[in-house]
Amino acid sequence: MTTATLLAPIQLRTLSYRPKVSVLISNYNYDEYISQAIESVLSQTYRNFELIICDDGSTDDSKEIITGYCRRNSQIRLIAKENGGQASGFNAAFASSTGELICFLDSDDLFRPTKLACLVEAHQDAPDAGFGLHRVQRVNRRRRPQGVWPMASVLPHGWYGEQMLQSGGVLCYMPPTSGLSLHRTVAERIFPLPDSYPLASVADQVITRLAPLLTSVLRRQEVLAEHRLHGSNNYGQSKVTADTILREITLAGSTRFPAIP
Repeated sequence: MTTATLLAPIQLRTLSYRPKVSVLISNYNYDEYISQAIESVLSQTYRNFELIICDDGSTDDSKEIITGYCRRNSQIRLIAKENGGQASGFNAAFASSTGELICFLDSDDLFRPTKLACLVEAHQDAPDAGFGLHRVQRVNRRRRPQGVWPMASVLPHGWYGEQMLQSGGVLCYMPPTSGLSLHRTVAERIFPLPDSYPLASVADQVITRLAPLLTSVLRRQEVLAEHRLHGSNNYGQSKVTADTILREITLAGSTRFPAIP
């Protein structure tokens, strides 16, 4: 029997009628942008959410800004730790989360107001798909539009497990961190993310390579987030190939990523 015939989507737990959404932010020295990121979550039309922010050892005023929001809103929680990279920040935030659905927000990005509502609707309409995608609007430092990603290509949709085994484990036209969501059943199989070099700063790359091996992909074609490009982005600057990521995941040890039934 071949490996491909053994690969199949995992079974997902059934979502509740109004599932809680955990929004996870890993922040490092983005005091210029973190308020806008938080406000974009607080402005959501869907209200059953928690916002968990891990401050990854910032040396600017980020922690003070986040603490102020926590004092005013019980839906926001701050986890402060020493600097360890984006993946370690998401690991700490996820460990403290309780939501049935997980979505990620870079601390210099923003959600559009209907992001969570569309996310919940999409996952409820596709109960067997545990990895959600949508388009993002690229913006500059002042939020001026810089084009939509992907602009013309259609986002992946459906089961790609066997195809990924044959194509090197990469799906094309994947959105960045703020365009991804996970059913908790899937997130529990992926987390904790590897937090050593070179994967510590490319959490989205790890997620987009592992999640489609576990579950079907669902998509929303509309723009539901803004991805800010400002020339000093903390994460995503290093060039990491698929071969590098797969090699590092293997070196991390098979117990980090349980076998797929």
